[in-house]
Amino acid sequence: MPTIRDDQLEALRDAIVAAYPSLDDLRELARLGLGKDLDTEINTQGGTRTVAWELIRYSDKNGWRDVLFDAAIKRRLDSKELKGFAARIGRASVRATEQALQKSSFDLEDLECGCRDVLDGQLTRGLRVLLLLGVEPQVFDCLTERVRPLVHRSPEQLPPDTEVALDPRISNVERQIERVVRLADTVVRRHVLVKVQAAEANGATLAGFVGAVRERLSQQLTHDLVMLVRAGAELNPPLPAGLADAQLPSTAFAAKHLYSWVERVSDNQGWGEPLKTEFKRALGGLAGLGDSPTPDDFYDAITEAIDCLRGNPDETTLRAWIAARR
Repeated sequence: MPTIRDDQLEALRDAIVAAYPSLDDLRELARLGLGKDLDTEINTQGGTRTVAWELIRYSDKNGWRDVLFDAAIKRRLDSKELKGFAARIGRASVRATEQALQKSSFDLEDLECGCRDVLDGQLTRGLRVLLLLGVEPQVFDCLTERVRPLVHRSPEQLPPDTEVALDPRISNVERQIERVVRLADTVVRRHVLVKVQAAEANGATLAGFVGAVRERLSQQLTHDLVMLVRAGAELNPPLPAGLADAQLPSTAFAAKHLYSWVERVSDNQGWGEPLKTEFKRALGGLAGLGDSPTPDDFYDAITEAIDCLRGNPDETTLRAWIAARR
């Protein structure tokens, strides 16, 4: 696969800025794409063009030039600028459907439908709290990708999400409450999604946070402010009734979910049934079927398969990939 040249870095910067127009967008790219905290690693003073350039320089210094681009386009597959840049540098096009070649496409339909029911089944706009208990980080991140377009239904450019962390190490919960309450001015103009990382918080801390936000935002809002809350498997004490609009079911994956995903990505690709079967078996082996795999095991297997398919392998290459994982 072609490597991005030095004389293409400015065009890469412009494409990233077009797809990630705010500082929060770039923070998300750094965290989800590189596993790094943007504010810790680089100077975030200045406009997004400056920060994007610093992110490229930081990635380049660590040998992640292409990794950064791959992460950027994977999370903004509808970006004309990133797709145009990919075409200019000779990157192969994706053979399977773009939607299926995202981790967030892996089976989360029950959770997504639960979110949709809450968001669409309302007469008026306002604060919505969706609670997930015991959900693993990869599931939460992927569900966020699926919920985001349900929340940001405005024809305007998608607003940045806000992320709030609650755990025993954070003593000033009021500061986190204020961060959410200040979003009321934004909610006048558009829907907003808030991701609440509360897997380490006890029930009293979470109840105090949600209760205070509800009290402070008790007035009717003109748009939705949706809090997607990742909490621990058991809340002690439990969250009082009425604080959450819905508690979404836990997710358990099985072999059939892997196999259904293979059917989606191989649709209209000319794969014969024997090749599909081999690919399904390879995925099952990667996920550790038979060894009580976790959701993260399934996502790790899907991630490896997506990386393979994004290279547009021919049948010989694909069979070699399968054979290497037996």
